[in-house]
Amino acid sequence: MKFLWTILLAIVVLQSCTEVKFKQPQPQGIAALESIPESMQGYYLLGDKDTVKIFANGFEMKKDSTNEKEQHELSEFFAIKRWKKTIFINLRDKDEPYWSVIFLTPNDSNISVGFLSFNQNDKESIDQFKQLTKVEELLNEEGKITNYLIDPSKKELKKILKTIPMYDLGKLRKIE
Repeated sequence: MKFLWTILLAIVVLQSCTEVKFKQPQPQGIAALESIPESMQGYYLLGDKDTVKIFANGFEMKKDSTNEKEQHELSEFFAIKRWKKTIFINLRDKDEPYWSVIFLTPNDSNISVGFLSFNQNDKESIDQFKQLTKVEELLNEEGKITNYLIDPSKKELKKILKTIPMYDLGKLRKIE
């Protein structure tokens, strides 16, 4: 899981963004899938060289530049849910009580990958977000916001997904 977190953290830090975390896997009231849909299984290219293999009960990422591999299987720390056309990848680190949620939107030959985050300078978007659901600010020792924490109802999540643009992590392009 460290590889995926490294990618997410690098993107968030480089963009000076603050990730939105969730109190529980999303969306609420939807049962977790027992396996990844067959239509999504296969080999994908993320960016120019990194590869992702999606199989029935998890995925494996391989970073080309370091040959580093990371594999996740469905568990109490990794749950997948489907709501309408969106796949919700819910990941939780063993040492943390909150969930990171990655949103996958399958298209014809690829899968768009995104997550919720905010640039701290974009006060207007943050204020708009706070009008959609209750938002807690998680702070570090210096009092700076490290994450936003939410626990939206399905109705609130629907409004968030329609109103707040996802941070685009790129596309998974199917290669096999």
